Amino acid sequence: PSMEFDADEQILVHQYEGKLRKAKDKRDHAKLLVEQKEANASMKFDADKKIPVHQYEEQIRSVKEKLDRAKLLLEQKEANPSMEFDADETILVHQYKESLRKEKEKRDCTMLLIQQKEANPSMEFDADETILVHQYKEKKRKEKEKSDCAMLLIQQKEANPSMEFDA
Repeated sequence: PSMEFDADEQILVHQYEGKLRKAKDKRDHAKLLVEQKEANASMKFDADKKIPVHQYEEQIRSVKEKLDRAKLLLEQKEANPSMEFDADETILVHQYKESLRKEKEKRDCTMLLIQQKEANPSMEFDADETILVHQYKEKKRKEKEKSDCAMLLIQQKEANPSMEFDA
């Protein structure tokens, strides 16, 4: 923390931070567009919006593939403790564990915010907290919808045992 940057280093750091901020803004905008599209399936994107959305969806797909691969590696390691990871696999597994840790931390923080708000209804959230709580509640709502749908399917199957499920 006490390290000082010279003028050239300060410029480099400033440029780097600017690029990170712009990339995050683009990603956040694309994510918002995807969420709007999910909420309104008939929504059409302008040509200039399709590119960031496609890039975002591609990024999500790539991350999901990496996480699935890391999860598989950990399951294989659990089944075969003497298994060794190569350098890339070690990095992948480390990133996966770190993402799980961050997700748990985010969930715990959100739960704490919700509990504080319940204890103090006049409490105001800042923008980041509002987004966190909204995302958490939306995730819980979707999980409940899936659960309700599954229960309904089970009840229908019990009432009509010859009923077939689609994929």
